[in-house]
Amino acid sequence: MRLSDGLVRQLAVISGPARGAAPEVLELPGLAVRFLEGGPATLLSGRTISAAAQVPTRREFIDRLFSLRLLDSLRLDPKKGEVRLEFAASKTSRSGIVASLAKAIGGNRPPALTLPHEEAILGGEERPFGVYRAGPALTLWQVEAPSTRYFRLTHPLLRLEYIRKKILGELATLAEVSPRTIYLPLLGSASLLVFVRPHRVDPALFREALDPVLTRCLSGAKPRPLPSPRDVLVNANLGLALASDFLFPPLGAANVAATALFAAGYLPRALAGLRQRKFTLEVLYLAIASLAVITYDFLPTALMYWLMRFWARRARGLYDSHHSRLVARYRLRPRRIWIDQGETSLETRVEELTPSSVVALGAGDIVPGDGIVVDGAAEIDERWLTGARESVPKINGDKIYAASRVVEGSLRMKIKTLGEDTAAGRLARWHSEAPRRRVSESPAMQRADKTVLPVLAAGAIAAAQGGLPLARTVLGPDYLTGPALSEDLDALAAIMRAASSGILIARNSPLEKLGGPVCVIFDDTIPWQTPETVEGTFAEIALKQGVEEVVFFSKRSQEETARLAARLGFATFQAESSQVAKRAYIERRQGEGRTVVFVGDCAAERAVAKKADLAVTVLAPPFDRLEKGTIALLSPDLLKFLELRAIAADLAAHIETAFHVALAPNVAAVLAAFFLTPPRFTSLVLTNLGTLANYIRSETVLHLAQSSADE
Repeated sequence: MRLSDGLVRQLAVISGPARGAAPEVLELPGLAVRFLEGGPATLLSGRTISAAAQVPTRREFIDRLFSLRLLDSLRLDPKKGEVRLEFAASKTSRSGIVASLAKAIGGNRPPALTLPHEEAILGGEERPFGVYRAGPALTLWQVEAPSTRYFRLTHPLLRLEYIRKKILGELATLAEVSPRTIYLPLLGSASLLVFVRPHRVDPALFREALDPVLTRCLSGAKPRPLPSPRDVLVNANLGLALASDFLFPPLGAANVAATALFAAGYLPRALAGLRQRKFTLEVLYLAIASLAVITYDFLPTALMYWLMRFWARRARGLYDSHHSRLVARYRLRPRRIWIDQGETSLETRVEELTPSSVVALGAGDIVPGDGIVVDGAAEIDERWLTGARESVPKINGDKIYAASRVVEGSLRMKIKTLGEDTAAGRLARWHSEAPRRRVSESPAMQRADKTVLPVLAAGAIAAAQGGLPLARTVLGPDYLTGPALSEDLDALAAIMRAASSGILIARNSPLEKLGGPVCVIFDDTIPWQTPETVEGTFAEIALKQGVEEVVFFSKRSQEETARLAARLGFATFQAESSQVAKRAYIERRQGEGRTVVFVGDCAAERAVAKKADLAVTVLAPPFDRLEKGTIALLSPDLLKFLELRAIAADLAAHIETAFHVALAPNVAAVLAAFFLTPPRFTSLVLTNLGTLANYIRSETVLHLAQSSADE
């Protein structure tokens, strides 16, 4: 389809007599040409531009404009019918611009330039967008560098949340890019503020790295997340409660139905608990729902349901954001690498590497794959992969792993494996797939269950003292949401802290079993190491930190075991032991009411690991024996176990704090209901202030863990 003939004729009229300097503004019916100050920029507007900018002719219009050799970029606003042209040469004359425009618009259609993801601007939306020249092609990416420390990236597709998340995930895998990336909505578009290592990033890197992500997103089915049925029900219940309580009471029948549906979901666990003579939190929820129906006052309960879902969504979004950055740490890779080609070296994209490629690495470089050092020497930071406390020297013949960083020196390595087949790739996949603990098994739920009986008793007293409305106010506070979201976020912070120290913790790991006076069993299935320390032997340090008993089992003779135990720092040991002996020892200690932890090769000693209350395995690259519920040390360092125990103790302290942060305003709400006759929603406000405090506290803990891991 041809562009508007009117546009062609008008430009021809303007360009005809343009021998001298053109005026600042040229006006014709349906077209205005304005030459902007401050640079070689021109603004075209009017009805003819609106016609040319319509979807059927938009792509041709762009191609014709970019046939101007000196045009650097354009910004088109289809709704306003304006296009701003930016020219590369500052000495371009006004008359020359008009003449070139007339020739470009009126001549034969030029060849179409490559424009990746042009569907983003040809889909019929009327939002402004920019198109930029990128060598022999065009791009929709606007890459600005206001500082050497950060870039501003803008693209029309960044308005879509699912694409933005994928882009953020890819940015986190770029070695030269800081994990701090900020989403900025600018002028109706979407932008990301990306922090980088100064003078290490070429702007073209972003297009090169991110365009494949956009291609993958657009080639798949566009996700259309539907709200969950429970979310729909919660929202509808709140709207109906507002209407029935203040406008039309008969609508309360719909609230009765919605409340009954909520109650049906609480029944299974409530009945299961009652059969075991336990009052679970679901019993309290059933009591609250019953009072809402009896009093025919639905708004407080409906609002509480809504807030519980709101906080859960907020916590899930924060969790997913930080968890994706953790996974991206194992997928960290350079975008370009120097590869040996006989007598010369060639810089190439990391995607073009193959097993058997030989690459050169220097200080600051990220290792692109697993392989072997073939020349040179360097210090490597591989703490995320092997748990090494300090940088590790690598020389000819040593193994080297993807996602580790060269700290000092230079070397050449031969690639063996790339991508998901590397040790780091396996860890990334494990962190992505490791299951989360069910809510009913969480310490937060167990603590909340303990509040049910006292709360029900207080509700009964309130009913006798002030009737059902007072009882409802006393029963109303939420004892779970704040501690539950804190537990989830604090657990992720613990996982991140552990990962940066070479310790794997699955999301469903019962770390609380490491707390208190535990009995810990080690054996000689692992070649244990004990770093030098001035605090004493390993056993002495462990006992000082609250471990009740530390025992070392060995298949060796009494004499050999004694020497090995002394070297490693064990005061108690058993020689010539077997799996049967270890299992018998565990049974005796469990019979005495002690918690027993086994630390060793859980694959080789599966029967022993299964018998213990908690098993901690020891792994090494390439991690081809990872299991979903693993707690693992990535190096045979005895002190790593004490570090794991310290992480578990900190997590338990955070969970305890979260419960008390939530409990304090809830108790205040109950006391106020008894003695102060507060307004109707005071209890709701107080309990959610406690949840907000927990959210802020856990967010801070998570950010501190992320910052520490990024260092």
